[in-house]
Amino acid sequence: MPGGSSEKLMNIKLFQTGGAPMLRKPWERRQLAGSFHGVALVSSACAALIGVSAIVPAFSQDGMAAEQARERQELQDMRDEVGDIKGTINDAMRQMTELNNQMKNNEYFEAHLFAKESTVKVAGDVSITALTYNGKLPGPELKFFQGDKVRLVLHNQMKFPTSLHLHGMIIPGTVDGLPRPDSGIVKPGATYAYQFIANQPGTYWYHPQVIHGDQKAKGLFGSFVILPKGNQRADVPDKDVVLVISDVKAEYRSSESRASTPSGGYDGGTSTKGDAASQSLSGSPMRLFQAVATSKKDAHTFYLINGKSAPMAPPIDVRRGQKVRLRIINAGQTAVPLHLSGHRFEVLARDGSDMLEPRVYRDTITVNAGERVDVEFTADNPGLWALASEVFEQASREGRTPGGIACILRYTDIVEPALQNPN
Repeated sequence: MPGGSSEKLMNIKLFQTGGAPMLRKPWERRQLAGSFHGVALVSSACAALIGVSAIVPAFSQDGMAAEQARERQELQDMRDEVGDIKGTINDAMRQMTELNNQMKNNEYFEAHLFAKESTVKVAGDVSITALTYNGKLPGPELKFFQGDKVRLVLHNQMKFPTSLHLHGMIIPGTVDGLPRPDSGIVKPGATYAYQFIANQPGTYWYHPQVIHGDQKAKGLFGSFVILPKGNQRADVPDKDVVLVISDVKAEYRSSESRASTPSGGYDGGTSTKGDAASQSLSGSPMRLFQAVATSKKDAHTFYLINGKSAPMAPPIDVRRGQKVRLRIINAGQTAVPLHLSGHRFEVLARDGSDMLEPRVYRDTITVNAGERVDVEFTADNPGLWALASEVFEQASREGRTPGGIACILRYTDIVEPALQNPN
């Protein structure tokens, strides 16, 4: 009997027979310790009955030692597991960094152009209905760095097809060639993405292809500038200004004699209630814009600089000592001789190409239709100066000045009296 009882007690003491000990959670260990305590009590009682009480102390010590060994193993396993987790996190972070670098290397700089009809104000008393990019005349000024991967997304919100030409850029014909039925022509309501690498630094502009040339004449154009890689060349100016000059022929209504028509009445079928409003009028393709205000109709060609007729054209603000670069784009139909008073400028480039030495200094330069010219000067003669066309018709509106292609060069670090309108 003592032998049989000993086997039973040993089975109770071991708690499990065969196999490796299972890892347990802390509360399971507490339960297990309690179980051993209960087993020890039962074992003591049994031992007292059968006369083998000497076994009990040995069982208690062996059981606690085994439990402590398991706890130490669990802690080591937990440390190993935490180490594995840290290694996994580090690997994941390393992979994310590599992925981010790959994405950065393949990153496209994206710009969206929305071609649509919009009403724009070109003079104090004249608004016109034009075809625009993003509701602006000219369209958004786009600037990138040499080597940038560019994606231009064209959204056609007009009622007729359109296209996009990057004037002066040398890029694959699949991007900028004549539109084909399956590529380049953007139907009404459609969207098309043009992807290319901006390789050649210089001054460019964008507008519809030649098959949609009338849209360019009606306002679809904007500037596109590619700066040298890193923009770290020694000749980087202190101020870089883009000037888009254009001419538009419009049938419009001047608001100056608005009082001659009763408010809320009609003149020739056009409502005259309130401020100037736009109206689409029929005409030949050379009628570039349709504009109305609130009095008699007039036919006139508007000469604009950055979409405005003087004196609405924004000034060119400079400070003494600055090196100023002007990027001049002629988006119009006629040549424009521009004169900068009080300064002499250096001609840096024509049509995006650097001029050959020796460079030429002058105060007047003619910019032909579709041409781009880069000039640069030093702001060394404080005052208020004019940048304007030398052709009176181009620098006036209906024979009145200020008007047309003219703006002010203004030194902001000096105080000058306000200009007076001579008329």
